[in-house]
Order: sequence, then structure tokens, then C-alpha cells
Amino acid sequence: MNALPIGIQDFEKLRTGNYLYADKTEYYFNIFEKGTFFFLSRPRRFGKSLLLSTLKFLYQGRKDLFKGLWIEDKWDWEIVYPIISIDLSEVNTRKGTLENGLMIQVREHAQFYGLELKGTDAASCFRELIQLLGVGEQKCVVLIDEYDKPITDYISEENIALQHVKELKSFYGILKGSDHYLHKVLVTGVSKYGKVSIFSDLNNLNDISMKAETAKICGYTQEELEHYFGDYIKKGVEKFKISIAELLTSIKRWYNGYTFDDELSAGLYNPFSILNFFDKYQFKNYWFETGTPTFLTELISKEKIDPVRLEYLKATDIIFTSADIEHIDGLSLLYQTGYLTIKDISGHYENRRYVLAFPNHEVRISFMTYLLAEYAQESPTLLSADVIVKIQDALWQKDWQAFIDVLNYVFSTVPYQIFNSNEAYYHALVHVTLTLTGNLVLSEVLTNKGRIDTVLETESFVVIFEFKMDGNAETALKQIYSKGYNERYAKSGKDLFLIGVNFDSSERKIVDWMVG
Repeated sequence: MNALPIGIQDFEKLRTGNYLYADKTEYYFNIFEKGTFFFLSRPRRFGKSLLLSTLKFLYQGRKDLFKGLWIEDKWDWEIVYPIISIDLSEVNTRKGTLENGLMIQVREHAQFYGLELKGTDAASCFRELIQLLGVGEQKCVVLIDEYDKPITDYISEENIALQHVKELKSFYGILKGSDHYLHKVLVTGVSKYGKVSIFSDLNNLNDISMKAETAKICGYTQEELEHYFGDYIKKGVEKFKISIAELLTSIKRWYNGYTFDDELSAGLYNPFSILNFFDKYQFKNYWFETGTPTFLTELISKEKIDPVRLEYLKATDIIFTSADIEHIDGLSLLYQTGYLTIKDISGHYENRRYVLAFPNHEVRISFMTYLLAEYAQESPTLLSADVIVKIQDALWQKDWQAFIDVLNYVFSTVPYQIFNSNEAYYHALVHVTLTLTGNLVLSEVLTNKGRIDTVLETESFVVIFEFKMDGNAETALKQIYSKGYNERYAKSGKDLFLIGVNFDSSERKIVDWMVG
């Protein structure tokens, strides 16, 4: 078996080290054959750096690295282009200035090509470098990785973020007047926050982030997973003692589900999660652990965004383009950073409507854990021990008293000053907590007679909840029967539990409940 390239973003190291590689060169050839300026946004750990590294060696004419790949006999390897590769992830603005970090990378390129630059700032040196390298027969190729990192790193520190926007606008602005010296330019990043301001003058920058042709450029498709990871899948079948179909179903539930185009052409796996899963054969939250969304959960709490909306968010296409650093939209940022993805599209072609949701089980469970930690002012680690394990055990044992005790524990952790005494807030906390059981949780489920507050569905049974505030559990349970909420799931073939719940707003807890 080829080794798993965990953490390897250098194409040369990947190919010479006999690591597993999913061949994407056909996409690269078709996408970048025409045009000069390209922009691509993808969530972190999605293969953007490997894409840029691959292009670097492609334009350098390194045919030896592409042996056996689709593009091997379709590329003119005699043509070699000068490359400028800028990686903003290597600029540590906590220990130095952005200007100094950019200057270091530009001067390193000049030194590599044996050039002496006369400029006194990063922008002027960047212009000089492009003109010196692109003056010959073969124009210059510019590859910029993590263009937005100096912005997203300070997204909660607006003054610094805006200063970095200003500096980057000056630096990247050099590209507009350098068209004569450029063969290709590809800019990649996580979000579009700052893109509008930074590249406002570069009006010929082609944003390929949501095109159907580029949907599969990063990440693994289902077909690629089964083709390239065949040996690892067989090993997993032996380890878990299940069928291939069962294993693929679990892997898909945990790690698939990302879509990046308005034709829903492909559901994608995050490469980082897949590689780590096949390395450890444990269903864990690998991608999520590499970057906790503290700022996002704080923003959702501050903006009082109902977490139920994140399960089925209806939006227009403005959510994909919102990028005002001074007026950050929490829902837009959730999509751009990969915590939400497109699940469905409807409406007339002139008036399209999108449904966004968590891409998969990994993101859903992890994000809800951190969101509950934000509500409860607790650490996610303590919540895992005090809430997740206990509520999962109570559910599988159908110990409803223990189940209610966990919910009341959650309510008790929420500070009084941020606890809203209304039924919707209780519902939101319940929804987030129930999500942590790892099962399907639906809130505000419409029927022909009303709206079910919450439904929790496992592989073997269904639980229907009706909540009342300052009422009584008996009334809540009777409503389930009178509205026929149970009829919707009567033919599911699963055991059915009906639970009426009553909150007391003064005590901030569930004071009575009944199971039907």
C-alpha cells in the first residue's frame, strides 16, 4: 500500500516518497488552460496547498514527478516558467509585521533566481521581481497560498484586520499592472472576507470557487475514495468485522457531504479527515480538532442565531459573497469556513434558493459541542464527560429520568445573565444537547395538523418531544396525541416514545415530564 500523506503538502515529496496521490491533473489542465487570473476559496485542510505545489512543479516542467498521471502525455514539458510562490501561512504576524513577512518571501525568491532588488518595501519589490522574471519569452507564474490568513487570524480584532487588508491590497495590487509579465496567477484562501477590498482593482480575477468545473478540484469524491483507498478499505473491513458497504456508509456519514457548486455535482470528503481515519481506524473529529471555531460560536451566541437554523438554513446567493470585514455575517462565515455547505437548491434560475446545513456528522457533532460550551461557559472537554457520555448512556438505556437530569444540568450551567426566559431558548438548548447523542435530531417538524417541537430518531426507536413553559407535562403529552404527531412515525417499524416536558421559567429547569 502507498503510504498516507498526512500533513504532506509538497507534491515533490509526495511523489518521490511513494505516498498515495489521487490524480487531479485532468481538472488542473482543463481549468487553468485558458485565462490568467484565478481565485479559489476552500475550507482549511482541503488540499489547497497541495494544489499550488502541484502547479508549481507542473509549470517548472518536472515531468519525472508526473509519471503515470493523466497529464503526463498531454503537457509540453519543454516549456519552463519562472515561479513566484507566496505562502501567507508562513508569515507570523504575532511575532513580526506583515510587511516584514512579505518582504522576506519576496527577497528569498530574488535570491533563488540570482536577482538583486532595489525596492524598499514589499509591494515595490514584488513588482520588481515579477518584471525581472517575466520579461523573457516565458512569463511569470504567481501562486499565492492562504492569501487571507493575516485577516482571518485577526477577524475578532477589527483594527488589526483592517490594517492588514490595507497592506495586502497594496501588495496584491501589483498584479493588476503586471499583466504583461504574467502567464498564470492563482490566489487561494479560506474565506472571501477581504477579497472584495483587497482585489477590488483586479477586476479580471476569475473566481472559480463555485463553478461546477472546479467542484472536484480539492477533496476526494466517493469514486476517488473507493479507487485510491481500496487496500485501506479492505483493512478496515477486517478490523471492524463488517461488510464493505457498512464501512463505506459509516465513513460517508462521518466525513462526506461538502459541496462547492450550485449544481451539486459532487459530495466531497475532507482529505485531512479521511487520511487520519485510515491511519488510525477510529471515527473521530480529525478536521475539527485542527481549528476550534471559538470566534464563530461566540458570534452565533452574540447574534442570537437559533442553532436549529443551522440544520436547515434557507438562503439566497448573497450568503456566498458577503465579505465585509467591518460587518461580519455569522452565517456567511460559517459557509465560507466549511462549517456549513450546500445541501439543496430550488427556485427559478433567476431566483435561486439554497439550503445549507452541516456537511457531515463530524462537523455537526463537534460544532454543537463547542456551541453548547459557549452557551454554558464551560470547556468542551468537561462537557464531553458531563453531558455527552451521560446523555448517550441514558438514551440507549431508555433511562428517561437520567435523560432529563442531563438536560437540567445543561440549563444549570448557563449563566443567569445570559439565560433568556422564553420557550424558544429552552428549545435551542435542548436541540443542541440532543444533537450530541449522535442521532438524527429534527426540531419544529411540520405536519398537517401542527408542528412537532423536536424528534430524536435512532436506528431502533423514535422519541417525540413536546415542550411547555410554565404549564404542565400532561398538557404537552396530550397535544402529541391530539395533533397526531405520533402518526407520522407509526409506520417506521421502530419503537416510539412520546415525552411531554414542562419548563419552569423561574427555576430554569424541567419540573415535570411524562412518557407516553
